[in-house]
Amino acid sequence: MCARAALTKTASELAKLFGTKGTNLPNIRARWNLCPTDTAPIVRDGGGGERELVSAIWDYRDGKVATLKGRRPLINLRGESFRGTRSFATSRCLVPVDGFYEFRKTGAKPLPYYFTRQDGGAFALGGVWSLWQGETETLLTYAVLTVAPNHLVGAIHDRMPLVIDESNWGAWLNAPADQAAKLVATNKMDGYERRPVSTRVNSVKNDDASLIEPVADAGTDLFG
Repeated sequence: MCARAALTKTASELAKLFGTKGTNLPNIRARWNLCPTDTAPIVRDGGGGERELVSAIWDYRDGKVATLKGRRPLINLRGESFRGTRSFATSRCLVPVDGFYEFRKTGAKPLPYYFTRQDGGAFALGGVWSLWQGETETLLTYAVLTVAPNHLVGAIHDRMPLVIDESNWGAWLNAPADQAAKLVATNKMDGYERRPVSTRVNSVKNDDASLIEPVADAGTDLFG
């Protein structure tokens, strides 16, 4: 499960990195604790093979969602099962992040770990988007796909977000569904690292750069 992420790059930096078109960039700010229902940038096919950078709500809402009352945000979708759906075929997106958090269950309080590139650069998670008609407006929403963990993440959690390598960004956005589905089976993260971080990230009220700083690992031997 992926329920927290960080993104500090500006819209201009993301537009350059992902090669998006258009000058009407979303208004985003540095975030070290992106949470469910927050608004964040995604990259999707804008038509004609061009990419666009837009803002979306991290809570996937399709046409089956009639009301938000009594409903938990849908932030993750299992890639292995969702890749056979119509939405997967037509509405894939890239979710830019600096890193993501996973929580290791041990004792009374889950211990957070931050996963990021060793060079500090932004990367992309595989997601899907949906337009949802609210009471007064149409909202763009998204979810992150999850897959079985690799060695780096598996010591912490039994699921991980799908990481899309830069070489596969084009295929993820534009390739036929059967080709894009093959990427769901890839979860290598060469050049990435993990580090234990403060449990302050557990609270949605905290959102500052100290959240991604390493702390002493309070867990036991991860490899037993």
